[in-house]
Amino acid sequence: MNISEVERADIDALLPLVQADEMGIDPDAGTWIAARNDQGTMIGVARVTEIAGVRTIDDIWVVPEHRRKGVASGLIGHCQIPLWLICDRDMIDFYERKGFRVVEPAEFPPPLAAFYESRGEWPAASNHAHFAMLLDVNSGTS
Repeated sequence: MNISEVERADIDALLPLVQADEMGIDPDAGTWIAARNDQGTMIGVARVTEIAGVRTIDDIWVVPEHRRKGVASGLIGHCQIPLWLICDRDMIDFYERKGFRVVEPAEFPPPLAAFYESRGEWPAASNHAHFAMLLDVNSGTS
């Protein structure tokens, strides 16, 4: 598997699939990274946004037939830490297995809190709570 930064236009073919999984993405924000298989086919993407020197990862998405094969772990592993994210309750276990840990809302960096709040995602979406998670040198390993 090869993971690298890609241009926004490189992910155009995958965007309808990502959006079909009900991921509310802003495809023009942040930096996209992609995982490609040995044939060069894109099999997963993630978006990293840096705000005031703090990084957050969004929209981690893997082609369904490539899930549970380490693609998401590879995408996360490609990112610099510390790395923040927000997630739904049902995804906490997944991200904990990747080394993230849940933090209290007050620990969430104010620049990221403002960013997600402007998108209507923090501290909650319209119909459910979100949880802040951090991957850093003090986090567990997967």
